[in-house]
Amino acid sequence: FYLSIDYKNFFKENRIHFRSAIGIGTNLISINDVFAKINSNDIFLKIDIEGSEYRVLNDILGVQEKLSGLVIEFHNIDLHMDKILNFVNNLSLLKIVHIHGQNPGGKDYLDSKGDPTQIEVTFSSTKTYLDFEPQIPHKLDQPSDSRFEEVKLNFIS
Repeated sequence: FYLSIDYKNFFKENRIHFRSAIGIGTNLISINDVFAKINSNDIFLKIDIEGSEYRVLNDILGVQEKLSGLVIEFHNIDLHMDKILNFVNNLSLLKIVHIHGQNPGGKDYLDSKGDPTQIEVTFSSTKTYLDFEPQIPHKLDQPSDSRFEEVKLNFIS
């Protein structure tokens, strides 16, 4: 089972995709610049900027009251765990609802403990909670690279 969503169909109706490069530097725009163009407090933001996500975490914290959801791909998490934890702890209006290990190069993206060095985390502002334990992985979870086996996550309590 591999899910394919037609890009043009997804962005019909009132959805907007800003094809601008977000970050700092020449020819890039900031999160604040993007949000200044949007008159809504129901924004779903996807951040996949190949390692530069750490540069915009504080900007995301500053606009979190406008977010209904956030998906962010974190790279090199073994090197940036303190930044990720600080971000999650300060993202008070959204909660983690899903984590998916990324496998862009198969086992080359696993650390010495077998954990992925890239993850995609989904946050939601929804206050509804499930009254059952969901089956993980979910049928919609897919490898980021279908040539390689899905990455398993190890959780500690």
